[in-house]
Amino acid sequence: FPSHDRTTTVDGFATKEDSNNWSTTRSATIGQNAYDSEQYLSIGSAKETNYRVRRTFMLFDTSSIGDTDTIDSAYISAKWNLSAYGGTVNADTSPLYIVSGTPASNTAIVTDDYDQIGATSYGTHTYTANDTFYDVTLNSSGLSNISKTGVSKFAMRGDYDFNNTTPTLGLEAFQAGSADQTGTTNDLS
Repeated sequence: FPSHDRTTTVDGFATKEDSNNWSTTRSATIGQNAYDSEQYLSIGSAKETNYRVRRTFMLFDTSSIGDTDTIDSAYISAKWNLSAYGGTVNADTSPLYIVSGTPASNTAIVTDDYDQIGATSYGTHTYTANDTFYDVTLNSSGLSNISKTGVSKFAMRGDYDFNNTTPTLGLEAFQAGSADQTGTTNDLS
């Protein structure tokens, strides 16, 4: 996919971090914060004083695909970094899931977008090393989510969030380069 250009598409993340109840945090309809101009995208869940969930949205302008073209394979590539905010990091056993994302705008992420995230896996990735690009090959559901005439909308969820598993210790916290980093060497594609 082409990288985000900020005039027709956006990448960013929404968070919910203010509850001591996992179910309340995960199923909230409105997030606490939203970011769409950070250098990194943040994904994952945590249990510290409160529970925390971070969900990333990635939109791509795929209108250049021809209406009659057949999409038989595609992948999303991101440069990952493990981001430890304290506590025990569970990244080696915590896959990330590509899902659908339906933010209200194609060019901004807001707190109301927190619950605009899918529950069907389009593909997974398990972290193994920092500063490394990983390709997540999209399955048939992911391929059907690609728009041939407009913007294709995807999102990422951490393992605890996707599988509704209450974090009991530490956190899973990942970062991927966003379109707001200088240059294009770390961009999602």
